Amino acid sequence: MAQRVTLRKRQPYNTTSNRRRVVKTPGGKLVVHHLKKLAVSIESSRVESSRRIFRIGIKKMEEAEASGGMTTIG
Repeated sequence: MAQRVTLRKRQPYNTTSNRRRVVKTPGGKLVVHHLKKLAVSIESSRVESSRRIFRIGIKKMEEAEASGGMTTIG
């Protein structure tokens, strides 16, 4: 059976901001280390997709103006 560990933070949910690792200390105790998020560089594919999304939004705005509708996206 797995040994139990006490969480240091109050948030028990398994979210991306609440990642943790169980570490055994030299004294034999199991403690929880909370991990930080890794910094991610902007990928060229993400930049391309955001440009595409922007263009689609502009196109929707132009269509709405032509039909006399709202000029905002959404």
